[in-house]
Amino acid sequence: YKRTLDGPSEAVGENVIRLKWTAGDEISVVNVTTGKALGGNLRAVASGASSIFTGTVIGQINANDKLAFIYPAQNYLSEQVFTPIDIDYSVQSGTTPDLVMIAHHTVAESSNSFENINVGFSFQMSFMRLNLSQLPVSTKVNSVTMNNVNDHIQLSISGGQMISTTSGISNRVNYTAQVTTDARGAQSILMGVLPSPSTTSRTISAT
Repeated sequence: YKRTLDGPSEAVGENVIRLKWTAGDEISVVNVTTGKALGGNLRAVASGASSIFTGTVIGQINANDKLAFIYPAQNYLSEQVFTPIDIDYSVQSGTTPDLVMIAHHTVAESSNSFENINVGFSFQMSFMRLNLSQLPVSTKVNSVTMNNVNDHIQLSISGGQMISTTSGISNRVNYTAQVTTDARGAQSILMGVLPSPSTTSRTISAT
């Protein structure tokens, strides 16, 4: 799913993140069994919470091979050995950054065709809303940093499975234009956060 940030929700009085595809969104396909990424991508036909993806991918698929579907799509022009994908969330814009989603499916049909496969994506990160308060009124904020959190995610093949691992030190939201605290000296920050050890203390700073 691709993320969009909808307007205020009457139910909770806050912005609500809706999950949906946009027509033209693309996903890549990796044959986990052979360890190769397939050339080309599949493309969403329509917008919505679910969508049919169509297209042509180049490479070998054998009966019962395990396929991993990856979003955001990678630029595989032809079949090639899959190398780990590393995505950096250490610097963000404060809007909804792309999430990494992945699903596995075992192909149980002929090696030259796979159709009508139902794929359910597993979300690899979350959004956190940070409400800064007790700041001077009309303070200009350039960036907000959260320390002691993972800021990189890597997708790789291990033990016949596509897995995700995280690492890093901090996430930082940088604003292209300064934001200003409100009349209460408050500011709300939206930050994408990867899984991190729950026993680690966090510190948040604004500049």
